[in-house]
Amino acid sequence: MLFGTAWMTARTGQLTQRPNLFLIHMIDDMADMSEEARLRRIVEIYLEIPGDSLWRRLADKSAEIKPPTRSESDQLEDYQRWTLYALAPAAVPLNAEEKASMFSENAHHWGSLTHQLISLYAYWKYQGEDVDTLLDHLSERIAFEAIWDIRVTDLYLQRVAFLLSVGRPDLVRPRWVERIIAKQDTDGGWSADWHGWGPDILRFQWKQQGANAHTTVQGMWALYMLKYRYPEWIKQNYR
Repeated sequence: MLFGTAWMTARTGQLTQRPNLFLIHMIDDMADMSEEARLRRIVEIYLEIPGDSLWRRLADKSAEIKPPTRSESDQLEDYQRWTLYALAPAAVPLNAEEKASMFSENAHHWGSLTHQLISLYAYWKYQGEDVDTLLDHLSERIAFEAIWDIRVTDLYLQRVAFLLSVGRPDLVRPRWVERIIAKQDTDGGWSADWHGWGPDILRFQWKQQGANAHTTVQGMWALYMLKYRYPEWIKQNYR
């Protein structure tokens, strides 16, 4: 974990200047759990940059925001609109079809399924709505995908991190965590691909990819949660 934390710290500028707010949220959560000053500073540096994007609420629940226009919203991926709705339902209303998709039990698969789960995680965390039954159902589906997808890609780490984020450490197998740790580069980062295979089922390329922030922050979030939020999982599986 020390190397991974150092990897993120060394890339503070990359993480904060053109941020992925999901990653900033994960770093914020890691800082809350561990009281790690270096991670807290990354979030503080981001918040020192003026802005009124609704995404900012992933790092600051009370942030003053400017809702996106309908044109801006139309350019977003479905899970991005779901997340903005989760952060501020009145500012980003969804139509009936969009809501049905967001709260569907079986409409999504693969990366779309994990995106749905993180959107509902935001809805549960920011709106306090009881969606436990749906979160459990989607988590079990994600765990089933993880059983047979052995490629330690970005999605592999994402599945484990998201299962832990919604309180389902019971679905996480020790072997998955062991393979994640084994995949970590010597500098503390993780790459998105696995022997040329990417997160998509059919995406393959010969050129190996280097470590990136998207994969690394998710990997570290998973490890931080296991250490600080679910220490009983470690005791149970590594006596």
